[in-house]
Amino acid sequence: MNKQRLEAFSDAILAIVITIMVLEIHIPQSSHLADFAKSWPYFVAYLVSFFMITVIWYNHHYLFAVTKHISRATYWINAGWLFVVSLLPVMTGWVSEHITARGPEYLYFLIYLLWSAIYVVLVEQMARDNDKKSPEIAKRIRQIPSYHGLMSFGFLGSCGVIIIATYFWPPISMIFIFGSLFYGAVQVAPDGDQLF
Repeated sequence: MNKQRLEAFSDAILAIVITIMVLEIHIPQSSHLADFAKSWPYFVAYLVSFFMITVIWYNHHYLFAVTKHISRATYWINAGWLFVVSLLPVMTGWVSEHITARGPEYLYFLIYLLWSAIYVVLVEQMARDNDKKSPEIAKRIRQIPSYHGLMSFGFLGSCGVIIIATYFWPPISMIFIFGSLFYGAVQVAPDGDQLF
């Protein structure tokens, strides 16, 4: 399996997802700023989704840069990861229309959790792909901070709290997602490189 082709395919899907999201921004019917300001929920949802895609693209790129070998299993896990990410434009549009409603916020949060879970599986599979032929690379893959962050008790416990808190104030889930992405973006890679 050629890792460059898989990475290029993934990059193309992520670029299309961002393009679809920006096309969902409605142009105001008048030239008054007040009409433009009415679109603020979509801009908030778009900001979080755009930031999510840029952070996950960077982590995905770093993961592929570190690895040497990939398998067919990696291809299919990556496809599942891309499928979940491809749902973002629909979820972004829905949550922006109902930014204070529980249903859209819970579903958006579920997409984030699914992406996180599949990313953890992808990292582990890529480490396994390199265990025999390149054990040093496998070790380096398993040291990626985003991998450890998503598996930490702090992250999992926070997700549980957010699920409960979203029932009482739905926008808290978007705030949590943005905050956790920002925290993940400023982590330092095992080789000392700044991840973002």
